[in-house]
Amino acid sequence: RNMKKGMNTFIGLIDKYLILCFNLIKNKYMKLLELFLDWKMAWFGLIFLGSIFNAIAFELGILENNINFSYACYAFGLLLGLIAKFRQTWTWTSKTIK
Repeated sequence: RNMKKGMNTFIGLIDKYLILCFNLIKNKYMKLLELFLDWKMAWFGLIFLGSIFNAIAFELGILENNINFSYACYAFGLLLGLIAKFRQTWTWTSKTIK
């Protein structure tokens, strides 16, 4: 009987340890997710607008001679996204996005 009680105590400690570890991982993940979502306008500028500018440059034939111009397209998209993030609005609208 004492051995069973000791085993239950041991399993209880393991459960508490696993719950503590899970909560620590969950908190770190949530902080990372909040950080990612806080910069959503910059991500949108980089990925979406950068892709559009890159496609336009490709169609105009700019990328045929200078493939590195693709980086400039994405950098310009990121720049617009950063401006929008710090202004809390896109430059062509007056409505605040939160």
